[in-house]
Amino acid sequence: MTVYLSTSCYGRTSVSEAIAACQKVAGNFIEISAPHDYQSVEELKVVLSKYKNKGINFSLHNYFPAPKKSFVLNMAASDSYTYNMTKELVKNAFLLADYAGSPIYGIHAGYLAKAKAGSDGHFIFSDEAESYKVALENTIKFVDHILEYKPNNVVFAIENLFPSPKKRHSLNCTYEEIKELMNSLPEEVGILLDLGHLNISSNILGFNRNNAIDKLLANFFNRIKEIHISENNGIKDEHLAVNENSWQLEVLKSIASQDKQKQIIYCIEARRASEKEILNSVNLVNLILN
Repeated sequence: MTVYLSTSCYGRTSVSEAIAACQKVAGNFIEISAPHDYQSVEELKVVLSKYKNKGINFSLHNYFPAPKKSFVLNMAASDSYTYNMTKELVKNAFLLADYAGSPIYGIHAGYLAKAKAGSDGHFIFSDEAESYKVALENTIKFVDHILEYKPNNVVFAIENLFPSPKKRHSLNCTYEEIKELMNSLPEEVGILLDLGHLNISSNILGFNRNNAIDKLLANFFNRIKEIHISENNGIKDEHLAVNENSWQLEVLKSIASQDKQKQIIYCIEARRASEKEILNSVNLVNLILN
């Protein structure tokens, strides 16, 4: 088992450039994410075929394939424009996951309000928001519908999110919310556990992150299909590298020891790190996985 590296570590480039950069650092295990230049589905098939033939193992995540017109991907959207844009992107992601041999496509759970991306990459949310109940119902309906398009050999996984210090805009931030969502969806829907996101949620919402992880492992272990690894200050999703003293390494040891069938994808998302720091993160996680 080898850790995957997210192409988001080499954002603002073409998909080909990002894959090549990831391969140089982490070998043949790569999660394709964002932000990358727009390319049509047919163009991306050519790219994926090239690297698949070279032995690359892919996982697909969130804003891949990149939309021609930028928007905030949101399964919980009430407006038809965002709903239809999200549906189109996910359908194309399923198609490309199947084509690339990716076992998974992971996506954020959704948001309570409309949003746009700021210049720093963080979302700016509208003051008008849905209730949590309505947003959750929207996500459940969206997933139930989109599963009709999912290839049998691809798992659709939903990622936990986090609130901002000032206001709650995201679904799926606590164990209880993950439990509620997972229990409302078919068993085939998996979990993408983002440890960095959980760190922020636990800090802002005031719960014990280790207790939350213990409950997830006890009750939903078989549905955890991927784990995102990156560090932050507990306030912002900084996507920093992990180091020797990272709390996440202990968590990974526990999870990997239970992952007997080696079914979980472990992926580093250190977007704001030097290549040396990324390589160090890769080596630290690989010591646990191998």
